[in-house]
Amino acid sequence: MVKYELLMVDCRTNLTCKENRILGSLTQGSTAEVRSHQADGDLLDSLGVKRVVDRTDKQKYLSDILSCSLIVYDLHSADLNDVETLIKELKVAELGHETTFVLISSVMAWANTRKQYVPLASPEDEEEGVDAEVEEVEVKKRPKELTDADLERRVPTAAYEAWKYLETLVLSLSSKAKLRPHVIGAGILYGNGETVFNELFKAAWLTQPVHKIIAPGDNYIPCVHVRDVARLVRVVVSDASLGSYLLAVDHSRLTQAGIIQGIISQMSHSRDVPVCPAEDVDSEFKEVMSLDLILEPSAPLKDPTFGWWCRDGMIANIEKVAAEFCKWRNLRPIKMVVVGPPGCGAERLCARVAKHYLHEEPPHLTYQQIIDDACAAPTKAARKLRRKVQKLAADPSKKLPLQIRTKLVQSRLLSNVCRYRGYVLEGYPTTYAEAEALFLEQVKEGEEEEEEAVEEADDGDEDVEEEEEEEEENAESAPKEEDEDEEAERPKFKVAEGVVPEYGVLIRSSELRCKARIFDGDAKGPASEEDFNRETAEYRTANLAEDGTPSTAEFFLEQCGLSMLPIDVDNCSEEEAFQAVRIHMESKGQFFNYLRSEEDLMREEQEQQARLEEEKDEQKAREKQELVQKEAALREQRADEEESRRRVIARNEAAHLEAEARMLVFDFTSFHAELVASDAEHKNACKAKNFANNESQKQMLLMLQASAALQTFCNSLIHSDVSTLLLEVCEWDAHSFTQWSMYQRAAESLLDLLAMPAVCALADAYGRRPLLLLTGPFELCGWSLLGALVPRTLTAKPLIAFMKAFSSVTNTAFLTVSSSAQFDLLENQPKALAEALAAGQSYVGLAVVLAPLLSLPLRRSLGAQAPFWVSGAVSGLVLGALLLRVPETLRPPPPPQQTSGGRRRAIELRKLNPLGSATLLFRQGSNVARLAMMYSIQSVTRCVDAYLHTFMELRLGWGHTQMSKLLSFWGFCVFVGSSLLRKALKHFSARSIVLAGTLFSAADLFLRGLTHRWWHLPAALVLGLPGISIESAMRAMLTNAVRDQCGAALGTAETQAALKMQQTLTCALIGSPLIGQAFASWLRRPRVSSGFVATHYVMASLCSLLAHVLLQSYVPA
Repeated sequence: MVKYELLMVDCRTNLTCKENRILGSLTQGSTAEVRSHQADGDLLDSLGVKRVVDRTDKQKYLSDILSCSLIVYDLHSADLNDVETLIKELKVAELGHETTFVLISSVMAWANTRKQYVPLASPEDEEEGVDAEVEEVEVKKRPKELTDADLERRVPTAAYEAWKYLETLVLSLSSKAKLRPHVIGAGILYGNGETVFNELFKAAWLTQPVHKIIAPGDNYIPCVHVRDVARLVRVVVSDASLGSYLLAVDHSRLTQAGIIQGIISQMSHSRDVPVCPAEDVDSEFKEVMSLDLILEPSAPLKDPTFGWWCRDGMIANIEKVAAEFCKWRNLRPIKMVVVGPPGCGAERLCARVAKHYLHEEPPHLTYQQIIDDACAAPTKAARKLRRKVQKLAADPSKKLPLQIRTKLVQSRLLSNVCRYRGYVLEGYPTTYAEAEALFLEQVKEGEEEEEEAVEEADDGDEDVEEEEEEEEENAESAPKEEDEDEEAERPKFKVAEGVVPEYGVLIRSSELRCKARIFDGDAKGPASEEDFNRETAEYRTANLAEDGTPSTAEFFLEQCGLSMLPIDVDNCSEEEAFQAVRIHMESKGQFFNYLRSEEDLMREEQEQQARLEEEKDEQKAREKQELVQKEAALREQRADEEESRRRVIARNEAAHLEAEARMLVFDFTSFHAELVASDAEHKNACKAKNFANNESQKQMLLMLQASAALQTFCNSLIHSDVSTLLLEVCEWDAHSFTQWSMYQRAAESLLDLLAMPAVCALADAYGRRPLLLLTGPFELCGWSLLGALVPRTLTAKPLIAFMKAFSSVTNTAFLTVSSSAQFDLLENQPKALAEALAAGQSYVGLAVVLAPLLSLPLRRSLGAQAPFWVSGAVSGLVLGALLLRVPETLRPPPPPQQTSGGRRRAIELRKLNPLGSATLLFRQGSNVARLAMMYSIQSVTRCVDAYLHTFMELRLGWGHTQMSKLLSFWGFCVFVGSSLLRKALKHFSARSIVLAGTLFSAADLFLRGLTHRWWHLPAALVLGLPGISIESAMRAMLTNAVRDQCGAALGTAETQAALKMQQTLTCALIGSPLIGQAFASWLRRPRVSSGFVATHYVMASLCSLLAHVLLQSYVPA
């Protein structure tokens, strides 16, 4: 847009024909934007634009463009699709007049052109005698110049491929009659507000240290001023002999580092710019700043008659370019002088104005600050100045010579920051003479040369003579200044435009209020009342004299035409004074200056207040916490004191009781010896009895293991028969069978949960034998009714499930009796207990091997109900044998010495009801509770075995025969795994066995879920050999761990009952009903009929792995 304005100005004012009709289009073709830009009529009139073309009507838009004699498009701001459409329209259109088409492109279309590098010629290096090796290392190279003759070699970057394509289309119009096409490859544009270099100029104007040089920084960037491009377009229009492609670059050869450093040196503080890798620089024009080209300008730009605006480049004309940037961006230096009596509080007003208008690190200047900064400089002149200031410090009434004061303040006001951003000068000048010396400059050059000569003379080493001259100058300064003011002729001076302020504020306040502000700390000023009176008198003499002496405010009004704003701070607040200054400043016109809006300022103020309130709340919270901690420490201290007092009282009472006990005649020592001897005799008797009963214990253990095997034989005998009868005889489908399995598992778990307290109560009240006698009929009745109902009842699925669960009550009683009996036999022998359980598991495996194989001939010869009658009969015989052989007591009777008042009561099983046992476990310790819950998790993973038959029927189409063989093979795996476990217990630690079994058990469950062939499941069972029997070892080791944790409070039988409760509760509430219901819903979908079971097997393997790993960390090594 900037280039268009310049182009229109040049075409309107410099072409021979003064009646050019200029048409223009906006960068966006919406009608709303056209209307919005109609308000800026003054700009359009000044540029001579007759009409703004609307691009929404394409035909009208193209017709208006083709009616022009000169068509200029700039790819920097034009729409590429519109340009392509226009070029293609020009290619086929019949032109009725001579037309010149100019396309302004960019040298970025040359960015990737293959370059040749030549060494940089350095005459100084040639004259110096430097070693050849050093010269080879230090030689720098630059890219060889490219000209418009190298047009065919140009290679653009990916972002500028479309630009090159449009250039080629324009050049192809050369053969078109009455059409003269030209392409101007413009360098990187600068000037008049900037686009590419806007970020650099903005940061420099704000003095922000954010500039970065993209490594290495010595790349050459061809540039050109936008005015020179516009003037080249004017030359192209008037000269038809020019080539079709022109390079528009200035004569400078600037590097990236030179451009950035030049901008900073002109507008900001001088500093070294860091060199960073390209990936660390975040800039929209990073690709442009990495350009490395040297281009020769085309012939028209080499013509001496060409009217250059910036021939030597941006840095050579940096002052002009910076001024253009400030003008086009509406950046005005805010220059303000604030004067007032000492103690008026000018520093608060100046600080607020500087913070609001001058951004971060605002140039808020005071005379003392300028002197301090000048003295702190590491120069010879600064050292001399320090000596002068130190000498004058002894007499506060003396000042530096006016010439030195003026020179120091003026040099500061002419700094880059003050020239471009402005300044707020506080408390200086204080007199008419100081203002005249600071803001007026002499017109004659001879006097300026004399001042320079004086400055050079001051650099000599004759310090004594300089001090004497300064004293004389100080003594005669006042009358000389007055004489010079009276005798000086005004035409000899002019206003120094570079430092003169644009705004002035005169603060008024009474002497009493000023003194009160200083001594109350509300304003800065003299430290003593004497100094305050002296400075107040000086200010009154210079600015409030009654003899007509001109004041500082009169100087600004008479010499600079600046009317200072008077503010009476005695009658207004600080906020009112600041608002008055704002109104005064903005009355002279709005300025951009990157100022924040009122909304942003209000938001920042609110955020700051919120932060302050949050900090206050945090401080209050900390104080409250400290108070609570102190109270707690005091309370603890008092508790310790009370405890110490009680211990002292207890010691005194114990000493008193001991003194009284010494009077008794009873010989406690002899009594204790008799008690120890009796206990030893009892232990010896127990050992002899245990040795004598060793053989009977082994027989009893064998009988218990055989009973468990036979009981398992009964269960295994009808394990597959129930499923087969339901699927074959009753003709149930898979969905019905799955629902029945769900009901059966839920009912069985629920009855186990309810039967546990009853079984425990019966065992405590009537003994083990009556318990077995009562539960025997349940076994016979359950299997008999189940076998009789299955083939006749086709719809009584809940009743069948209940009867099968009803018969499982015997298992609950058997588990309680068998477990307690085995643990009584092997009490305090965890290793022997694990081996015994492994042996029993081996017998169970043999029973499982035989039962399915026996089921096949029974069904074929005696019918489908035969396995039920056989299992019921065998189960009854097992219970009868167990009824006769199982001992009644849970533990041997205690020795008579410990029963002083009678026989010791054995631990009662009825106390271990579900809620009571859970409470006891959790009360004894968190480790016991965690062990029990982990073992329950392991039990949940076996819930999926209830659906094994359905799974095989759906996936592989197996029937009763295949399932019986599979169960028999599973029993064989149990037998082998138990045998391996017995041997492993003798060679490996308990933790190693649990860990190994974990891995194999997880593999077993995982492979079941992946079953697709008949041999997959047997392979899974083989892999799970150690895992199948590992639960027996886990149970024994878990019992030992629980006993170690709880001591004598829990026994082995009680622990087994509690664990049974945990398993039953978990299975009933979490396992079977949820899994069965979900599986039943999945069976309704034929495509994913078996996907849920497979997924559950995989999840069960992960659950098993977690349970085993956690459990082995608690098992004793």
